[in-house]
Amino acid sequence: MGNGKGLAIIALILALGSILLAGFPYIQPYIFPAADPKIDNVWYSEARSNYTPITSYTAIPDLDIIINIETGQNVFVSFNSQAVLQADGNSQYIAIHVMNNDALIAASWTQIADRASVGSVIRHSLNLQYTIASLSTGSYNITIAVVTGTMIGNSIEDCSLLIMTYK
Repeated sequence: MGNGKGLAIIALILALGSILLAGFPYIQPYIFPAADPKIDNVWYSEARSNYTPITSYTAIPDLDIIINIETGQNVFVSFNSQAVLQADGNSQYIAIHVMNNDALIAASWTQIADRASVGSVIRHSLNLQYTIASLSTGSYNITIAVVTGTMIGNSIEDCSLLIMTYK
């Protein structure tokens, strides 16, 4: 039998590891400080009916929200929907942008695209989250603009728009 020196070292390592793990919840806020934004306002709108976009960007009807911005506030926009593509053998797409006072915000873009055989119907989740950090104090009309390719019958449905302001 050995003198137990190796066993003592292993026990010491396990004990120190246990102490560190037990103390992590108390140490963690100092190592990884939490970002703690304060949510000031929340707005929500939904459009449950189907909407058939056209080949130029247009706002989704009944989905706009008017918000008021105070000094130092940022805006978080979250849009969710289902996109339905009517396949014709070619690539089909639906793209969206956030609109602020009827102007597209170019950086706030996403799209879904797919190709399938003629007659197929393809469903995708279409989601977009975007933060606007440079608005000055005032009132703004925020909505979502949508565009599609040339296929008649592409649509979006079950749209929801959530907007939060925070500091």
